[in-house]
Amino acid sequence: GIYAAAPVSGLADVDPITLTIAEQTQAGEPDRSVGAAGVIIAVVSNSVVKSCIAIYQGGWRFGRTVGVSLGLATLAGLAVVLYQAAS
Repeated sequence: GIYAAAPVSGLADVDPITLTIAEQTQAGEPDRSVGAAGVIIAVVSNSVVKSCIAIYQGGWRFGRTVGVSLGLATLAGLAVVLYQAAS
């Protein structure tokens, strides 16, 4: 369910799915790695939407800048998740 809900929820907003996954993970279901993956999926989905909006509103150059910035931020978050999973 999380893998299906996360990208759809991420299209509009990341906060609701993040809070829902955090509450469910704290209760013990699902596993933390599944919860982290769900949040990352939602963030990527949201970043794609924001990048498309940036391209539409500001042109390719602006959209590319926004897309690269969001991509780097997402990769940094993913690196933290992977580091914590390895520890």
